[in-house]
Amino acid sequence: MARLAIINTNSSNREQILAKIKQDMIQRAFSSLITWIVALQLLSVIIGYTTRFGMYPWYSQLLKSSLTPPGYIFAIVWPLLYFTLSISGWKLYTENNNSLLRWY
Repeated sequence: MARLAIINTNSSNREQILAKIKQDMIQRAFSSLITWIVALQLLSVIIGYTTRFGMYPWYSQLLKSSLTPPGYIFAIVWPLLYFTLSISGWKLYTENNNSLLRWY
């Protein structure tokens, strides 16, 4: 129905309608991306809080390699990891479902 309304309008009105549709699509895509990012960051916070008490007694006593990064590096890397995972998940979510069949 909306397509017929666009076809039957004059050129300037059609451009305005198409611009509005494009703006709405971009806004929806952006809001869904933000939702994915927030959801996965919250998931990482929940996982971090549930595992923090069981980790310190034994992890601090491990004999670690000299290549083991210091603890503050994990506070930088894990949010970035979950950020990139959320972008990947969002891209898979927004793509055409048929494109997922190419993996098999």
